[in-house]
Amino acid sequence: MGNVRDIFKSLTNGEIHETISQMKSDEVEGMIRLNGNIRKYANQMIEITGEPITSALVMAQMNVLQEAAYRAHELGIFNETNK
Repeated sequence: MGNVRDIFKSLTNGEIHETISQMKSDEVEGMIRLNGNIRKYANQMIEITGEPITSALVMAQMNVLQEAAYRAHELGIFNETNK
């Protein structure tokens, strides 16, 4: 059985950028696109955890944003000197 975090740690910066762009676009429509990255990652999570799709969708969004934040932090984007 794989680790859910591995799904998101293995994403390229380009995949994270694309996914966040999709999330921003989907927010305007009020629903997560059927053929988008979030659903793809949610389905991968379901294979690992067996959780319901609604939970997996929310967790996939959170994990993408978390991974983006961790990478930004590593790059020093949120340093005090960057105010």
